[in-house]
Amino acid sequence: MKKTFLKDLLVEYNINNNEINSNAIKALVAALKKTKLLYQEKQLLYFDEELFDYLWHLYIDSQIFFDINYNRKSDFTLYFISLIKSTINNEYLNFFALFCPGYTKNGYKDYLGNTTIWKLKELKNISMFFEEKNIKNNVESYYSDVFLENTDSLLNKNWQNEMILNRNLFHIEGEKYFSPEKIKNASDICIFKGNENVKGYILQKEIDKVNTRTYNSFVKSNMNFYNKMGFNEEQIKYRNDRLITMYRLLSDYINTQNNMIFLPMENMYERENIFSENNTCTMYLKLKKY
Repeated sequence: MKKTFLKDLLVEYNINNNEINSNAIKALVAALKKTKLLYQEKQLLYFDEELFDYLWHLYIDSQIFFDINYNRKSDFTLYFISLIKSTINNEYLNFFALFCPGYTKNGYKDYLGNTTIWKLKELKNISMFFEEKNIKNNVESYYSDVFLENTDSLLNKNWQNEMILNRNLFHIEGEKYFSPEKIKNASDICIFKGNENVKGYILQKEIDKVNTRTYNSFVKSNMNFYNKMGFNEEQIKYRNDRLITMYRLLSDYINTQNNMIFLPMENMYERENIFSENNTCTMYLKLKKY
């Protein structure tokens, strides 16, 4: 049984003393405490040194895939709790990956973007990484065919067929790496069944739960994209509030699932604070540059 002070952990484990490492170490201590694998007596911590070392190095090794610069403190703690459940309780480590459709100005692309293609492959690499660590895992990839942007038949009467083609291409690509039942549609999730979810809607009660700073950051991160799409101010607000509604509903759903980590597949990671703020463990893939 290891006995030490929190302030001494970075030195004892020869960890570079920076803000991210400090937050991660504190998160690991918090996770072990929440799972009753560490106890504290005044300022002294008591824990299994071998377990602590294993979890820390598993976290470090997984950074080959994850960009931890986007994580909140709560993400680190929840991530360590998931790793503990998988290593100690032998539970599946579950990943929920959400992919955006390939949009054109008023419709959908007839091909998959590079980001979608390489991230599907990277998800397979993540799964294999944890398998090699003897951690059972389950990766499910969802095509976001709900709360869609381009559903105006006056602007594009063929938008539905275009979306279906883009969605089918996603399934074909995903099934190169995973079995068909692991490549899914968001419209298959119980909370998103029903025609009203195709275009989506706004729930003001969900908007009101979002911190003002988080809301403003979400809006700011979307501005360039929506300006390029030719949206006016009213359209942008309508789109933002629909998306935030969707994200809040999805976050609540993920939080009901066992040992599940959310993996956003869009590149505007600033938007994912909606999930982290709602206590959904969110990990971010490193962005690949072309």
